[in-house]
Amino acid sequence: MGDKILTEDRAEEIVKEVREAVEQAAAFAKDQPVPKPEDGLLNVFAREAFRCTTVDRGGSAMVKSMNQAILEAIQAEMRRDKLLTLLYEYQRPGLNLEGEFGRWRVRYCAIDEQWIVGAALGMSMTGVPAIAHIPA
Repeated sequence: MGDKILTEDRAEEIVKEVREAVEQAAAFAKDQPVPKPEDGLLNVFAREAFRCTTVDRGGSAMVKSMNQAILEAIQAEMRRDKLLTLLYEYQRPGLNLEGEFGRWRVRYCAIDEQWIVGAALGMSMTGVPAIAHIPA
């Protein structure tokens, strides 16, 4: 406002627009049906003990942990993308990913979630896709 970049009138317009957007969002939320309590944790979080059932190529059902399913997806993606790198902390991933892809693509990191996420972001910004695997 001091350099006439933003006038008081424009600032009031912005506040009005934001208030209207918030009121519309609140009205939309109030109009939605109340979820059933048993659906409260769907698609939110799955602990290691969570078990999922998948069907293997032979057509038989298999039960595996969520962590196993995640690691299998990471493994498949690393096979597809030869640059993809996995950064993980303190808990060696199963499936011998380090043996299959080498230490340059499967990197053990100190217990420092911020560093792991920052490193993965930095790698991705330079064209090397990375997964920051931080177990629950």
